[in-house]
Amino acid sequence: MDGARKFNYVFDTRTPSYVEIVALGETLRYEILNVIEFTSARKRMSVIVKTPEGKIKIFCKGADSVIYERLMSTSLETSDLDLEHADFRETTLEHLEAFASDGLRTLCFASAEIPDNVYQVCILFYFEVNKLSKNFRQFFIVVARIIP
Repeated sequence: MDGARKFNYVFDTRTPSYVEIVALGETLRYEILNVIEFTSARKRMSVIVKTPEGKIKIFCKGADSVIYERLMSTSLETSDLDLEHADFRETTLEHLEAFASDGLRTLCFASAEIPDNVYQVCILFYFEVNKLSKNFRQFFIVVARIIP
């Protein structure tokens, strides 16, 4: 948190229904839609939020191998002027290898925008399967892999 604070990003408030951050002096509120807890099957935890602009985003932290396999090779927002930074997979792998060679453990963080129609279907499916009995746990693990 100290690193973010040095760049003027401060985690300000956390309630069960929202979080507020102060980003470059502006207070932003993110509505918490879902928290998908860490499991040994997923090897990550995720939070799905509605941004101040009304977009649905997922923020995920987890094991480097799990995050890396879900990483797109380029940003959907990459402009022609930013092509030198576009290959996220290659750059990320280089960083992970450098950290590993220094003996450091890594925890990765990723985010993505989720179209509203995709969110509605996936989250309903995910939580309905979660309610099933333990006999269906293997099915739940497969569904969990669908969600970023």
